[in-house]
Amino acid sequence: MINFSSIATLDNNRTDSRSRNKVVSTLGWFAIDMSVGICADIYHSSKNNVKRSSKEIMKQTGKNALWAGVSALAFGPILGKLYNSIKQGKSITDEDVISTTGFTALSLAMLFRLFVASRPHPKWKDAFSKLRNLFDIF
Repeated sequence: MINFSSIATLDNNRTDSRSRNKVVSTLGWFAIDMSVGICADIYHSSKNNVKRSSKEIMKQTGKNALWAGVSALAFGPILGKLYNSIKQGKSITDEDVISTTGFTALSLAMLFRLFVASRPHPKWKDAFSKLRNLFDIF
């Protein structure tokens, strides 16, 4: 016989598991993003044979942490929700256009973020002006 206290406990455990999965996904994405940024900084510094001061290294690490945190807060809950859906046995089918489109957009956004993190120091102003000149906008 099941009483109300055991049902409430089961429901709380399921909610805690979902929240924990979202937190783990957020921290996992942060770790991936930071590691890509740090490895890219080390690679570009060694490629250019430039000695950087510890102040510059800490400043760049802070920028990497900021952007990794922002992207982790954006992608982490979505990844946690996706993980929870997969864990429950749900899958994305070709007929479900909205889920397929959302999953594709999420994948592209994550790849773009890793691409930006792997660049030496992106200059967005120049990138947008080149894009504007390419399409002759404005």
